[in-house]
Amino acid sequence: RQADGDGLERGTEDDDDDEEDLPELDVEGMTAGVIELFQQGRCEEAVAAAVRFAEVARESLGRIHPTYINALATVAALVDGMGRTEEAEALLQEAEDLHEEFEMEVMGQYLDEHLDEIGLGGSDDEEEE
Repeated sequence: RQADGDGLERGTEDDDDDEEDLPELDVEGMTAGVIELFQQGRCEEAVAAAVRFAEVARESLGRIHPTYINALATVAALVDGMGRTEEAEALLQEAEDLHEEFEMEVMGQYLDEHLDEIGLGGSDDEEEE
């Protein structure tokens, strides 16, 4: 796999054909890369790279996936560092809302699984009597 410095790794010819052709999303690599750009004074470039990463994460993984949520928070931190406070607050609020939605989904799945295990879960396959 090859990385372009934006946290997105792209497949090479020897990739396993069974895997979907999605980029591997390296949040830590993206974060390190955009922080380096930001510290070099290349703020707009850093924001653009972080936004691109967030867009790919959302398209590939969905809007309530932790990778997308973390990428959104990174964009918020960068724009806040540039003095764009209102934009940063809106992005951070969106990230917080999505995080809550993610937690609720995970908790719902957990409860469903455990209710099924003890025989209290409902099933759509059951016939009505």
